[in-house]
Amino acid sequence: MVTNNLVKTRLMLDTILDNINSGDKVGIKLHVGESHNTRYLRHDYIHEVIKAVKSKGGIPTLIETQGIGTKIHHVDITEDYTVSLGCRKKASDHGEIARLHGFLESIVGAPLRFIDGEDGFEGKQVKINGLSFKDVSVVAGLYDFEKIIAVSRFKGHIQADFGGALKQIGIGCVTKINKFLAHNESMLSINRKKCNITLCKKECMKACAVGAIEIEGESSVIDASKCIDCFDCRRTCPVKGAINRPTPTGH
Repeated sequence: MVTNNLVKTRLMLDTILDNINSGDKVGIKLHVGESHNTRYLRHDYIHEVIKAVKSKGGIPTLIETQGIGTKIHHVDITEDYTVSLGCRKKASDHGEIARLHGFLESIVGAPLRFIDGEDGFEGKQVKINGLSFKDVSVVAGLYDFEKIIAVSRFKGHIQADFGGALKQIGIGCVTKINKFLAHNESMLSINRKKCNITLCKKECMKACAVGAIEIEGESSVIDASKCIDCFDCRRTCPVKGAINRPTPTGH
């Protein structure tokens, strides 16, 4: 069935894809959606974009990146009902969500590729002259495409704004470390007055998947250049208040 919205999509694509040339490798950046919700663009709209790119002679690939963190967290609602949160942190889990939401090559007409690797760390450091950042870690796979198309849905954000096309590129095409820094004014920090390795079994070091925590003297320290905002150290630390949360931007 062709809806009015799909007709409008086709008309728009005819006018905005005039820079696609035959043989161009075209990355189509999308958000495949999170588990347990329906707030994502349906695959039939993505299919229209792919068809339009192919009609110009382009070679389309759906591209996506991992979310912040390293592990899925399970929340028990009742004895019989559990919700899994954060299922976009690894390509293996993320790909399953994409499949369930219909983003298969057999349906949309193009393959899906996670351009930041299995865990979301694969990137290239790029120098910039930004107001907040002087360098960013751009996902490595982005460099494999001549053209990029951002297909965005709009989302109300906790900081009273809306995420759309700019967020798809500015946040969606950087590695986890920059995603974290873009949302917070500071990194996780150790409260040395409360942190004491004699009171624990170094749970924070064992929990850190990227080796960002070391022991100095009688307390731990966090290497800000490695931290990826997974909070696994804070969740496992038995000493309350030993690891402080970062300050969100705009608050």
